[in-house]
Amino acid sequence: MTKANVPIKNIFYMLSYAFDTLTESEKQYIEKEDFQGAEDLFAAVLAHGVAAQVKRGLYKEYIEQTEEMETVRGRINLPQTIRLKTQRKQRIVCEHDTLSVNNVYNRILKETMRRLLVHPDVQKSRKAELKKLIMYFSEVEGIPLKAVRWSALRFQKNNQHYKLLLNVCHFVWQGWLLTETEGAFKAMQFRENAIARLYERFVRAYYKKTYKNLTVGAPYVEWDVEGVGLDSLPVMHTDITLEGQDAILIIDTKFYSEMMARNQFGKETYHSANLYQLFTYVKNMQANTTKKVSGMLLYAQTETGVLREGEFLMGGNAMYIAALDLNREFDEIKARLDGFIARIFP
Repeated sequence: MTKANVPIKNIFYMLSYAFDTLTESEKQYIEKEDFQGAEDLFAAVLAHGVAAQVKRGLYKEYIEQTEEMETVRGRINLPQTIRLKTQRKQRIVCEHDTLSVNNVYNRILKETMRRLLVHPDVQKSRKAELKKLIMYFSEVEGIPLKAVRWSALRFQKNNQHYKLLLNVCHFVWQGWLLTETEGAFKAMQFRENAIARLYERFVRAYYKKTYKNLTVGAPYVEWDVEGVGLDSLPVMHTDITLEGQDAILIIDTKFYSEMMARNQFGKETYHSANLYQLFTYVKNMQANTTKKVSGMLLYAQTETGVLREGEFLMGGNAMYIAALDLNREFDEIKARLDGFIARIFP
């Protein structure tokens, strides 16, 4: 897949909505910077955020350690202590908890910064900042990011400042193509589908933050069926669902190079699979509510095609085909999103 042609500043704004953790000082810092690529933006976010965290102090967790000691500390590891006795060593093997910076949160930060240091799109000045910051992680080990259980990461009072940083690390990691040869990292490229995930998350977060009178989420839709083999039906998980007092809107975000398909005669048509999927979501949700359910396919506008926008009834439910131009000024993007709400939730 090719790189997504989205202005870097708009990627930043999408990030700020998607993760909702940027402080005003961080926003002002990023807004005045110039970036030469998405990775350069992420390097700047990490450099600024990690520098602030270093001033606060790196997050520490209790890590279990096993050591040979002269006096008892913590729990005695009896099998290993007996082994030492057979070797006539007058020491005890103890297991104890030590407050340490060598935890998974700092290990992820260190590894992501290390990867950004070898990326060609990260400016030299940014790399210099990252190199200085990595020096504060001398007691932190590396970690294979593909082995990280991202869903298991938990944020609370003592590490809440890590939330944005770790989310950025996760987003960047998902967006890279990495090949490793004898410890060297090659062919790092930011993929279009990473921006697609951010696009979906941004639209959902924007509506959730802006429209407090609507319930915004990404719920599952129950099949309105009876019979045998129901456990083999595919799961219906919406991208974005907005629910008001009398209406529900299901939005399926799409990020394609070509927003229109072509049939065997060369005529431009909507992507049939997208439309069928959304229609299935709408009709099955409608069967379980008295509220009026509508559906929208919301494409990210690209430079390689024009979407023929549509608005029609399918089986009595309103269906919308629309595009959101991410190359516009961000205020225009928000106004466009607001317009959809005004039409469906007056």
